[in-house]
Amino acid sequence: MDMSITWPEGFEEFVRAHTDSLWRQAWLLTGHRQDAEDLLQETLTRLGLGWARIDQDRQPLAYARTTMSRLHISRWRAARRRVQHVLGREPEVGHNDRRDLGAVEDRAEIHGLLATLSPRERAVLVLTYLLDLPDEVVADAIGAAPGTVRSLRSRALARLRADAPAELTVETPAERGLS
Repeated sequence: MDMSITWPEGFEEFVRAHTDSLWRQAWLLTGHRQDAEDLLQETLTRLGLGWARIDQDRQPLAYARTTMSRLHISRWRAARRRVQHVLGREPEVGHNDRRDLGAVEDRAEIHGLLATLSPRERAVLVLTYLLDLPDEVVADAIGAAPGTVRSLRSRALARLRADAPAELTVETPAERGLS
């Protein structure tokens, strides 16, 4: 039984020409290799299935980039709804939702710094500062006591501060006067 898919004319050439660029976009959106791979695969699958409807004169790469961004936002919203379900309420505005934080110019450097942390330390920082969850909920999520969460967060922030270049300041929202 042959389960191979025959893609429309021109689609395979598009994939060969633009996969690297789309991969970089997926990685920058997700910050995680496996999530980026999943996002890229879903984007290309949807693009391939709708290739006949895409106007080839109107830049299919722009269409692919828009599709990828919208898929990522949909996944983010679904994750937020799961958090809402766990908490029983809307999560408060997190660190990433603030408009007054300014843009980080070198995201690769930030990803590199975060990669030096243990998975538990990264999880604590993300759950605390990006989702703005209380210590008790973070503790349940990582299977630890609230005191362990505070300890992991303290060690992670200390390591980030020690490893960060001078021009990159590592501050918590409270230290910036945002909480």
